[in-house]
Amino acid sequence: MRAIGYMRVSTTNQDLKRQVEKYKEFCTTKGYTALHPIEDFGKTGANFERAGFQQLMQLTTNDADLVVISELSRLSRKEEILDTLNSVQSIISKGLKLLFLDNPEKIYEGTLELTEVLLLSVAAYGAAQERLTTKRRNTEGKSVLFDNVPNAIVDGKIPYGFKKIPNNNGKHPKYLLAFDENEARVVRAMFNLVVKGSSVAEVARRLYDTDRRNRNGEIFTKQALSKLFSNPIYKGDRTRKGKTMQIEPLVKPEIWENAQLKIKENYQYGSTGTTMFNPLRGIIRCRCGRAMMVKNKGGGLLVYRCSDVQPFYMKNKCKYGDSIRFDLTNEVMFSLLQSIDFVEMSGNTQEKIEAYEKQITQIENQIIGDNDKKSSVKIEITSLEERYLNARTQSLADRVQEEIIKKEDEISSIDRAILKKTRTISQIRNQIRSLKEVAKTEDFTNLDINERAKLFRKYIKKIHYLPVTTMQGFYNVEFQFGVTEKIAIKKTTKSPVFVKVPPAFEITSENKLQVTSYDPALAKATFDFGAMTNQEITIQQFFNSYAEEFLDVDLSYRECNKP
Repeated sequence: MRAIGYMRVSTTNQDLKRQVEKYKEFCTTKGYTALHPIEDFGKTGANFERAGFQQLMQLTTNDADLVVISELSRLSRKEEILDTLNSVQSIISKGLKLLFLDNPEKIYEGTLELTEVLLLSVAAYGAAQERLTTKRRNTEGKSVLFDNVPNAIVDGKIPYGFKKIPNNNGKHPKYLLAFDENEARVVRAMFNLVVKGSSVAEVARRLYDTDRRNRNGEIFTKQALSKLFSNPIYKGDRTRKGKTMQIEPLVKPEIWENAQLKIKENYQYGSTGTTMFNPLRGIIRCRCGRAMMVKNKGGGLLVYRCSDVQPFYMKNKCKYGDSIRFDLTNEVMFSLLQSIDFVEMSGNTQEKIEAYEKQITQIENQIIGDNDKKSSVKIEITSLEERYLNARTQSLADRVQEEIIKKEDEISSIDRAILKKTRTISQIRNQIRSLKEVAKTEDFTNLDINERAKLFRKYIKKIHYLPVTTMQGFYNVEFQFGVTEKIAIKKTTKSPVFVKVPPAFEITSENKLQVTSYDPALAKATFDFGAMTNQEITIQQFFNSYAEEFLDVDLSYRECNKP
């Protein structure tokens, strides 16, 4: 009789040798011809998507007379018992005989009888339950291992910058996560580039230009780098199944957090195209509060206009519909930057930095308190877990479990608060960095639109264009270090006028100018505050009587834009 064996192991750490030997020994004892066995190596029995299994299902009496399998669990561990029974029936319905070596006297052939169905059902259920039990124990074991040895290799891919090393201190875990120093240097360089202002796309280009590739020899794509930068493992937070453990950070946590903010800013402000590049993306705003986008009105005329594109009947539809020339606005902002002494405008920079650092210290103390509270809650959870294990009734166990869930929710809430405070610290550190960088050290000559965009982003926080008439209006410019500049503009075909509005003037909600002045004729005594008056003037009156500090704006782009 021609016999063919089927062997399977679920992991690559096992081998098929034992099953093969049992199969050959059985055939020798019975005097059967042992054909080359069918094998599935490192394949789970929970599904039938196995090459060996599919080959087994294709066998006919032309290939063999008898199928030999060590036990039913090698054929299937599926929870759907009917699928297992159907696979057995499929084999024997083609004239093949089938036996399992754990009960070699029982041969299945033809059609399964009721008693055979019952026997196989019990065995199939046991095989499925054994798999589930093994899986549960494996999962629990990995969780315990992860809790006790946070850098243990338990599952998943090893992130770039790390490697697997043998654990020389014991049997479990077999391998530990460690830095791959060559890759780690690349990762640190990537984060430093982002913190210094490079976008993810620019980092990808830099890596490509220097022929830096991942461990598979592939180039770093923008998508792959985005996932890398957002992975908290690089700041020392290793997460598995919702639980976070601390390991040695590959980059400083503050650098990681700062990189997240920079990436967000670059996404907000950076270019997403070429022909419609917006150098003031995320900075210039409509009066309704929405960002303004670049719009091509035809004939090469580009304007900034509100990004709201909702139908007119929507309740929150922008009611202004403002627009302002694209090139004109860019040149006005660039001229404004050229005209300002940032060191003088920023005032006492050191005082502001000290105030920010004091704020950071306060938040850091709050985080210490949060971590202390988190530790106390964890101790409470440990005590509750002991009560749960020792509970003598199910109702008591259920109540204790509810308390454990509440405490775990409390820890999650504390973690969210800590994360929010950590991000706030990163934002404040960015503000400190901006203050320290506030100095006119840049070369403003021969800058292209992308280079200007970086300057705008560095110094300007927000711009509002406030039109008064079609030809007149104001730019209200807020800088990153807390100073505001106002520019009055009068658009004409030949000679537009751009004037800095003195700090004493405020722009009203009606887009007029209001200035507080002292009228000696009203004074009843020296320094009589009752003689202070608020005067409201129009933009035209300002141009006629108060315009003093004119802004020199380069309008040569007009010649370039002529057809």
